[in-house]
Amino acid sequence: MKRDARRDRQCGSAQCRRAGQTMSFGLNKPQVSPIAVDFGVSSLKVLQVIPGNSNDSPTLIGAASLSTPDELLSDDQQRLAYQSEQLPKLMRGMGFKGKRAVCAVSALQCLAQSVQVQKAGNIPLADIVKEQLRQAIGRDPASFVLRTFEVGEVVRSGQKCTEVLCMAIPREVVMMHMKALRQARLDPVGIQTEHMSVLRAFDPLVQRSNEPNAPSMYVDFGCGSTKVLIAHGRNPVLAKTLPAYSRSGEQMMSRRPSTIAEQEAGASGTTTAVLDEVTDAGAGVEALAEEVGMCLRYYQALFPGKAMERAVFVGGEARRSEVCRAVARSLRLPAQVADPLSALARESGSSIRGLALQSAQPGWAVPIGLCLSPTDL
Repeated sequence: MKRDARRDRQCGSAQCRRAGQTMSFGLNKPQVSPIAVDFGVSSLKVLQVIPGNSNDSPTLIGAASLSTPDELLSDDQQRLAYQSEQLPKLMRGMGFKGKRAVCAVSALQCLAQSVQVQKAGNIPLADIVKEQLRQAIGRDPASFVLRTFEVGEVVRSGQKCTEVLCMAIPREVVMMHMKALRQARLDPVGIQTEHMSVLRAFDPLVQRSNEPNAPSMYVDFGCGSTKVLIAHGRNPVLAKTLPAYSRSGEQMMSRRPSTIAEQEAGASGTTTAVLDEVTDAGAGVEALAEEVGMCLRYYQALFPGKAMERAVFVGGEARRSEVCRAVARSLRLPAQVADPLSALARESGSSIRGLALQSAQPGWAVPIGLCLSPTDL
């Protein structure tokens, strides 16, 4: 019996050592991001990364994309229903880890607006902003998930005011997107706007910059809308949603596959939303360029002492060179089309579906930003 007891103790010690090793390995496992789901107008995108540190880029775990059928491009509710149904199929076999998920809400369903408010005694600034929003949009601010960013002091009609950037998502829209994630058996931990997701996509570059508070202008050319965001480093100071120049030009897109199987069969290593070249930018593009230029002029009036450093173009429509050229001419700024997906480190186990990394992918800024955004649900 003594030998048995001694053997049990030895086995127990060995089990403890093995358990300790297992626990140690668990603690040393790299932290993965939530699964980012971008319910975009032109496509559904899913991405997961291992966030990098201040010196390393994030590492790609998996990326998958499914194009939206043409008949759903202008139908928000039916498109979301279709994408939520396709989401589990798109994710299957991709090696995504865990169930935690974060998603973006289309800018067309969100509010991005600057307001000027006068501080009044001991009344909290947030309450003053909400009342101003109530008057501006005719809706109870409590029906929104509202985030505010204090930009600075401005003078309006000879009086000092505080400029505040407001970003808001209707609560019913938040609930719709949470339901869509749960239908795919995911656990929603964050809902973000497209504007803030684009900004967060560039956090690694900003944090490594010698001038972390330098002003930058980001323009996201999407199929459903164009998003403009100006930031000082990581801090947003202006956001605007503009109509997509190509709304009437959607017919210029080649027919897109409507199922995962069709998409994979026909991709042949090319991007899934191939766009025809347009030689003439046309009045629509010039009008958009003027709108984007007005955003820059508004910023310059707010901060006359700050020189804009650069303009960064992202979004699927940024692949249209005539759009980027027209907007760059209007801004008169150094401009570049960014491909944040190409900056991700890749390992042999990284899974890809529905896109070709051999080609530039400027449309993936939102999913990358979602992976790097705070989880706040």
